[in-house]
Amino acid sequence: MKTRIEAHRGLHAEARENTVEAFAAAVAAGVDGVELDVRWSGDRHLVIHHDAEVEGAIVAATAAADLPGYVPTLAQALDALTGVCVNIEIKNIRDASEPTYDESGQLARDVIDLLAARGWRDDCVISSFDLATCEQVHALAPELEVGWLIWSQSFDEALEGATRAGLAAVNVNFRRLPDGGIAEAHSRGLKVNVWTVNDPATMTRLFEAGVDTVITDDPVAALALRG
Repeated sequence: MKTRIEAHRGLHAEARENTVEAFAAAVAAGVDGVELDVRWSGDRHLVIHHDAEVEGAIVAATAAADLPGYVPTLAQALDALTGVCVNIEIKNIRDASEPTYDESGQLARDVIDLLAARGWRDDCVISSFDLATCEQVHALAPELEVGWLIWSQSFDEALEGATRAGLAAVNVNFRRLPDGGIAEAHSRGLKVNVWTVNDPATMTRLFEAGVDTVITDDPVAALALRG
């Protein structure tokens, strides 16, 4: 199976990351998918922004209409991404960098409900650094591909956690992927999606190793290398 190439937050070499313009540019470049970040605004609209703050305003405390115009809603992002897979990272984690955390599962439910309403359930994957959020998505929509984003965990811990939770994938920083890790994950029925790979030699090595997805800031180069 051919490795899927996803543009990290869109094609931000041509436009501001996580914007409609960056998403449209990535689609025009021929990517297989686009990775983006979704979080609640203060009035609980689903908006696309990586950081908890934008231009000094806390996203979770600001109405969607009062956010900068370049911050799209998830619905607007989907409109720009017709024909490619969308990797939606749900920004919900207990961390000092995040001012809020949703324990209820409502954020996950809102994402799933929007995808269902717009007919996107077959053209997306969901990811989160928060295992509980991954488990909520899987419980609400077991047909969706869900990947646990990992950073502090070891790769073995990630495989064990994803297997116990019944997830489809582990999404790992490429520097933390051990030799033989892809084969081990595949033996468990788990996909391996790596981020953020920008070095051509590393891309080529991962393609040859059979990684399932490469998430990259340079999708144009990745497409050329994959051939």
